[in-house]
This record gives sequence, C-alpha cells and structure tokens, in this order.
Amino acid sequence: MESHALVRFADNVVALLRDGSSLTQAKQPGSSPRFDGFTVASYVLTETPPHGGERHADGDELLLVIAGECVAVLDARDGRTEEIPIRAGDAFVIPRNIWHRLVIDDPCHIVFVTPGPQMEHRGLRDA
Repeated sequence: MESHALVRFADNVVALLRDGSSLTQAKQPGSSPRFDGFTVASYVLTETPPHGGERHADGDELLLVIAGECVAVLDARDGRTEEIPIRAGDAFVIPRNIWHRLVIDDPCHIVFVTPGPQMEHRGLRDA
C-alpha cells in the first residue's frame, strides 16, 4: 500500500509530472519552479507582477481565484488586448502561447496550474 501525505499548500508547490508521478517542493522567493508537467501553486498576490507578460509553450494554464479578484490581460493573436475580470470562485483558462499578465488592485488568492517546463517572460514594465 502506498503512503499518502498532506501537503501544506501555503508553503509548497506540487508538480504533476508527465510520467504520472508527482513531487512536492518548498516555495522559494520569486516565481514557481518549472517541471516537465504541471506546477500547481497557490499565492496571495498583493500587487501586479513587474514583468510585461508571460506565455507557456507546453499547454494551457489554469487560474482559479480563491479570494479577491484580478484582471487577466491577454494579447490576442489578432493584435488586440483583452481584459478579463476574474473573481473569487472563477476559473479561467489561458490558451497555450498567448502572452498574458495579471493586474492586481487588491489582494487576490490564486491557484495556478501551469504547464512546463517552458515559459517566457517579457521584460519589466515601465513604472
């Protein structure tokens, strides 16, 4: 019989690897580690991240807002920008390879399910 363990999600990230296994790693300052599979992490964001956007080549990203609200800003393939409000209880899927960023006006608790290991960040936004 396999052993099961609780994971303190506030302090750890969980990797769901492509080979079907999983692992847990302590959170470190900065962005979550990238794995060959999905990184599942929970963060309370209190300000807009400083980068100009990110995109994921390995698959769609799932955002689940637990508390608060934020705005997902997506750069559509036709050159337009879409702003999608996401509120507590909402889940939102960001399609593969779409540049996106979050705008945070008030604290927002979000669970991220992020594909990896590939991810690109744009440079820092202008202040």
